[in-house]
Amino acid sequence: MLLEKIQGHKNTIKYLCSIIAKQRLAKTYLFFGPEGVGRELTANAFIMELICKNKHTLKLKHACEQCNDCRKILNKNHPDIKYIDPEQNKTIKIDQIREIKKTLQLKPYSLFNVCIIKKAHMMTIEASNAFLKILEEPTQNSLIILITNKKELLLPTIVSRCTQVGFNYLSIQETMKIVKDKIDISQEDLDFIISFSQGSPGLALQMIENKLNNKKDRVLTFLNNIVQDKTFSFVWDNENKNELIEDLDFLILFFRNIVLKKEIKEKTIDCKIVINNKIYDFFKTYSIDKIYNILEKILELKQGLLNNMNPKIIAQNLVMCFK
Repeated sequence: MLLEKIQGHKNTIKYLCSIIAKQRLAKTYLFFGPEGVGRELTANAFIMELICKNKHTLKLKHACEQCNDCRKILNKNHPDIKYIDPEQNKTIKIDQIREIKKTLQLKPYSLFNVCIIKKAHMMTIEASNAFLKILEEPTQNSLIILITNKKELLLPTIVSRCTQVGFNYLSIQETMKIVKDKIDISQEDLDFIISFSQGSPGLALQMIENKLNNKKDRVLTFLNNIVQDKTFSFVWDNENKNELIEDLDFLILFFRNIVLKKEIKEKTIDCKIVINNKIYDFFKTYSIDKIYNILEKILELKQGLLNNMNPKIIAQNLVMCFK
């Protein structure tokens, strides 16, 4: 995708385009912001503008998307571009950083040797120190892009040596357009997904892929039991860890939306499934402090689950969050 066609991030895209136009390229960039908002997509589009052979030889305004370099970038198999993408909950080791150093020292086939490091905050201390040395002694014709949603976990000395490029959540309208362009989905389901995606198209698409939309009925049934049974005599019947995490995330997002409706009265987040039903009407009677208290308890249960607490205990205690 061309840089100028990326949805949202108007100021960020304008800034990157000006860098290219003025040929004031830094050695290292830090793309930071929430997950699922287009940081990697923007990084690849930025690189394509820099490397596209036809753009430079034919003096085009933008990357052609047709030449060998552009096609390889779009397919993520360009020989001059190395991607570091740690698996979930895995760290980036010093050996991977050493490999980056070797790659950046090679003569590029195109104009640059490029390294994109996703989840850059997952570098170990040893890896971070080794990476710092790369920043202190940059090689010619090299470019590094760090991508993270947790900038605060990076060494300050690394952050200070990067040109920082910030990303924010997209608007509801932008998120909806991106999702509709990528997948066929009913308007009701789309409203539900968008309402809970928090302005992250990536999160919305992931929710659809994981069929989280189909699981809403189970959670809404649970909430409906709370509305109808004030004795809290029932228990949560799902003790699968991964599914329980998803259920807790749903509850967190549900009550987050109620907070926004009660406290901020944000019209753009309306979701008929959340707002126009007796469950919302019931919890609307709760004070804002009570809602925040429920949220805090659910977040504590989720953290306990992530810390390997027995899912059965979490499930048994979930209903107690609402007392």
